[in-house]
Amino acid sequence: MVRVRGFLFDRHLLSSYPTPIPAICVGNVAVGGTGKTPHAAYLLRMLSEHYKVAYLSRGYKRLTRGFLLADDNTTALDIGDEAMLIHSRFPDIPVAVDKDRLRGIRKLKEAFPQLQVVVLDDAMQYRRLTGTLNILLTQADNLYCNDHYLPLGRLRDDPRQARRADVVIVTKCPNDISEQQKQEIQHALCLRPQQELYFSQIRYMPLSPLFGADDVIDLATVDNDSHNVTLVTAIAQPQYLYNQLLSDYPNLKFVGYADHHYFTADELNRLSESELVITTEKDATRLRLLQDELEPELRKRLFVVPIEVTISNNNKLNLKILNYVTDNSTDS
Repeated sequence: MVRVRGFLFDRHLLSSYPTPIPAICVGNVAVGGTGKTPHAAYLLRMLSEHYKVAYLSRGYKRLTRGFLLADDNTTALDIGDEAMLIHSRFPDIPVAVDKDRLRGIRKLKEAFPQLQVVVLDDAMQYRRLTGTLNILLTQADNLYCNDHYLPLGRLRDDPRQARRADVVIVTKCPNDISEQQKQEIQHALCLRPQQELYFSQIRYMPLSPLFGADDVIDLATVDNDSHNVTLVTAIAQPQYLYNQLLSDYPNLKFVGYADHHYFTADELNRLSESELVITTEKDATRLRLLQDELEPELRKRLFVVPIEVTISNNNKLNLKILNYVTDNSTDS
């Protein structure tokens, strides 16, 4: 089915339309876990230093429909956890959701006439747009060229669609990845001459309180060898974070739910005996919905581990992106 769909778009039997303003698509051909949202955050931070930029996603698992622009009263229920994470990190950047990305870009441009570029999160499969700069993500330990379609593997799209990417970023690389390993990955991907390849790594930041800095436990008092430190999360691939935290908390407990799961107060209050409860930024957007229903002691012990990505040879990547925006801007 996905091959037929791709064929119809490739042969222009299904219609596509040029993007109204420069748009950078961050996507993949596999289901979640490749790191789209932190890479989108990287782009927003870089682009905001040069242009008027906005963020647009479909708002997966939200309870609303159509186009919605985030404001001070927006929650994850309105725009989904990924868009809410971006809205929390970048409150001064327009954040919107719309399954119809073409309509979403047009409405963003109407609302913000000075808008110069849009970052599209998870839009590789949205073929109605042309003229975008496509950035394809694939995990170092599960390259799309070695993967299989669901349910045998994690592919949700034809891996041959990777040829549409202008940039391929191999994500979640080990910190000690060697040049030989990079060359082996490059050989396996068989990229086209015009496609550029980069490698990125996750950088885990210090823990921060989920509900602000007031009346929380002092992390220095937590016994790292305690059996009462818990990681609770509902993300696609929690093993990377779990393994990272094990170096600090060797007896770490793990409580996991399906990706994008909306927690209940009962599920969280079961952890009220934990000395420390750690979660992710994406989970935090959903956990904040329960603030008034959680046990007071649990609220004091809930901490978030923020993440950022570092990209090899990022100056070259940044220049490519900036040149794309400049060359395709109607103001240039």
